[in-house]
Amino acid sequence: MKKTLCLALCGIVLMGCSDGAKSENEESMRSVEIGDTSYDVPANPERVVTDYYAGELLAVDAEVVGATTTAFDNPFLEDQLASTENIGEPIDVERVLELDPDLIVVMYDETWNNYEKLHQQFTFLIIQRHRLKG
Repeated sequence: MKKTLCLALCGIVLMGCSDGAKSENEESMRSVEIGDTSYDVPANPERVVTDYYAGELLAVDAEVVGATTTAFDNPFLEDQLASTENIGEPIDVERVLELDPDLIVVMYDETWNNYEKLHQQFTFLIIQRHRLKG
């Protein structure tokens, strides 16, 4: 499960390869499959917000601009989260809107279901640990 999660996050964040023949729109997005679901996500996300995966995203050098309160409770992430905004728990939608992320990575169904205002404006990637195999 951890291997699948890390591979998925690495694939999302570290994808800058292009053959130069693609259109600008094709280069800006790519398809990522997690479980049985395919997501169109930014090829090189520069501003990421997450409800759970701050540590995993930081481990693959993602620019995490917003994370929920629990990430800040982790003493091992203290230095890496120095420039990251605490988006609260429950998530403060206005704070997320101000951060203007190009990708929101969530684990919890309620994050996705309760924030329709956000998923109308931003790209979401849902990675539910209990549904990952591997």
